[in-house]
Amino acid sequence: MRAVLLAIALCFTCSLVSAQTLPMCPGEKWEKIEPTNAGWNAEKLNEARQMLSTMETSALVVVHKGKVVMDYGRPSSSILLHSARKSVMSMLFGIAHAQGKIDLAANLKVLNIDDRSPLTEVEKSATIKDLLSARSCVYIEAAAETKEMKAARPPRGSCKPGDSWYYNNWDFNALGTIYKQLTGNDVYEGLKLELALPLQFENFTKFLDTKYQYEFSSIHPAYHMSISANDLARVGLLMSRNGNWCGKQIVPDNWVRESTAPISKTKNPGIAYGYMWWVGENGIHYGSRFKGPVFSARGHLGQILMVSQAEDLVIAHLVDSNTESKQLKGGDFNKVLKVILSAMP
Repeated sequence: MRAVLLAIALCFTCSLVSAQTLPMCPGEKWEKIEPTNAGWNAEKLNEARQMLSTMETSALVVVHKGKVVMDYGRPSSSILLHSARKSVMSMLFGIAHAQGKIDLAANLKVLNIDDRSPLTEVEKSATIKDLLSARSCVYIEAAAETKEMKAARPPRGSCKPGDSWYYNNWDFNALGTIYKQLTGNDVYEGLKLELALPLQFENFTKFLDTKYQYEFSSIHPAYHMSISANDLARVGLLMSRNGNWCGKQIVPDNWVRESTAPISKTKNPGIAYGYMWWVGENGIHYGSRFKGPVFSARGHLGQILMVSQAEDLVIAHLVDSNTESKQLKGGDFNKVLKVILSAMP
């Protein structure tokens, strides 16, 4: 009897320790806290709000240690992510890779991937890893390219797969085709099953918040998705916690590290590129210094999901292209970020 009671006591003690050591995890709704109770400077956060009111910002959410310390605008409205969607795709590939469905070394020839403008044998040697890191050297027309992207596209055949980095929509769009081919689900079903449901997205509806963009130039469509700042912050918290959500590993921790490592230099000083994540070098991102690794998802107009793992800090910032006529001015987010960081305990 004494042994039974001792076992029960030990189990109870272990449960208490586990509850105390597990980081704060949101439920169906984010827990909002009074910033001053968590050591944040309320005056500085109000200053940040005033700055946001003069910008094109539609929504912003700041999450620290699993709780919302600040939100602004329309954080529950689903907003088009533009290219920030690509980082979400990276997470889906990490999950499928761990499930044994995707081999990063598989090349386009083996996968039977081609396009309206037929790929050369050299281009077909590009691997899934090359596409994830934007190093395929397949320089042909792609859906959802901007004028700037078309103008900057290097000449076809100017490099071999793996040799050079170029922010290439062809790579990202072809990955959508590959994902469906290898997993049996399209990107949107993967988003729903692998992220939206386990992370308990508050505002996501697959039918309303997803849309393929097809163009005659390519058989591989762009996969647009709309996500609210509240739900995008959940994605950021998952990455901040190395892919773990409330004690369950959703994205493999080694994939989080690998995909946010600085694989390639970019044209922007101090900013590297991983597997469809932008990586701040030396702990510096958007003009601010952080205590450790920092990375972000980025999209047209000013879509930003910034993650600082050392500080367990997530900032989701969105501009609604359906209501705002202008792109976020260069440097505006950097200025707001500095004020928000100055408010931290």
